[in-house]
Amino acid sequence: MILSLFKKFKPDTMHYRNKDSYRKCNIKFRQSNYLIRLTALLILMVGSHFTSEGQELIKIKSGNYSFNVPEGYFQEREDIPSFWLSAVDEVAEFLYKNVEKGQVSVIGTSAGGRPIRAVTYGKPRTGKGTTTFSGSLGFRDVGAYRGLDHDKTVYLGMAAVHGGEFEGIVGMVNLISVLETGKDLRGKEWPEFNDIASQLDRIILIPTMNRSS
Repeated sequence: MILSLFKKFKPDTMHYRNKDSYRKCNIKFRQSNYLIRLTALLILMVGSHFTSEGQELIKIKSGNYSFNVPEGYFQEREDIPSFWLSAVDEVAEFLYKNVEKGQVSVIGTSAGGRPIRAVTYGKPRTGKGTTTFSGSLGFRDVGAYRGLDHDKTVYLGMAAVHGGEFEGIVGMVNLISVLETGKDLRGKEWPEFNDIASQLDRIILIPTMNRSS
């Protein structure tokens, strides 16, 4: 916020009597700008320090790596809304209990050896292409990479590519709910979503891509 406000002030918006006075003011402006950026960075560093200071650290292990995390990071609100499904286990449970129109499958494993699940709708492309993706771009015909039915329209959505991106998981789970029932987990209808989905040949949704983080 400090930096965004400061950027609005520019020396070239002011009037000067001569070029020398402009140069002096411009040098001072750059120096002040540099100091304010350092000050803002220092505030962020100090703020993050006090956030975790005095908190007990909890050691967690993910795969071959261990991390010391402040205890406060694990505290959850008691009034989490029912539509907010973001934990790995509850997302998996939701998929296996509620997906009927689509298909739930394990498409791979994370770096920590955990299963990566996808929900798919529609039929996949058949056959194989005759070149690599980069090769098809070389002669401007991506159909050669996709295969015979390259004209099919496919939508791929991935959430939680990075650890801690809970909003994407929640959005993806609610999107799956809309595709299955026409409503999100709050009970709100989204008819336009199903209208768009009906124009696609295949949909692939991965709610928790990075399971190990």
